Formats: sequence, structure tokens, C-alpha cells
Amino acid sequence: MEHTHGDNMSEVPTDGEISRIIEAASEQGATKELVVRLLADTGMRLSTLLEIDESWLESGIIHIPEEDTKVEEGRSVPIQDEDTQEFVEAWFSVHSELDISRTTAYRYVKKAGEGAGLDKEVTPMALRRYVAEDLK
Repeated sequence: MEHTHGDNMSEVPTDGEISRIIEAASEQGATKELVVRLLADTGMRLSTLLEIDESWLESGIIHIPEEDTKVEEGRSVPIQDEDTQEFVEAWFSVHSELDISRTTAYRYVKKAGEGAGLDKEVTPMALRRYVAEDLK
């Protein structure tokens, strides 16, 4: 079943495509890989991801403060994939926060999709919907 969203009509990536997107992002740089891994693993909103800092992380769980959520209610989001959990912990052992703009993060995701050789546009929302589909 194809799913579309908004004007960009991006399709939800398959499991195999997600693996290719993560691999492409890893070849493009650690921060790019972090953005793609977290969006594809947790399904968090891009705006929330851009606020993340090391104080949110605890034993493979991201504790999102209420002021950084759309519904202004704090929540905890587990990192499902063990490789992603290890990568996130390693990245934040060197960096205290993700200091990039929304446009840059969007471009990271799009470039990773292109690097994976996909025929469809990959967006942060497509990665969010991938997680939502997985939860059904």
C-alpha cells in the first residue's frame, strides 16, 4: 500500500530502503547519520530532534522535556535499534547538542535518500511515517 503526505507525496520507505538510507548517511558523515538514524528509529518530529541534547539521553531512552514537544507534554522515547543506540551514545560523547538548522537537517535526509539510489524523495516526514507504519 502506498502512503502519501502533503505536497511532496513522499512514500513510506521499506525496511530495506531504510537500511540503504542509513548506510548512505553514514558515508556522508556522522551528523548526517545521527539525524537519519534518530528519525528512522524514533519517529520524532524534526523540530523536536533539532532541540535534542545529551541531557535527554539515558540508557537508550530519549527523555523529551515538555517544552520541546508539540503537545507540551514530556515523554520518553526508546531507541529501538541497538546499533542506533550505540551510535547516538558515541555521537553525544563527543557533542553536547545537535547544532544544525531545520533546512540543513532536511537536506541531510534528502541527500541520504539520493545516496541510497532511491527513486522516491526521502523526507523527515517519510521517516516519521515509516516508524508509525511499523507500530501498526
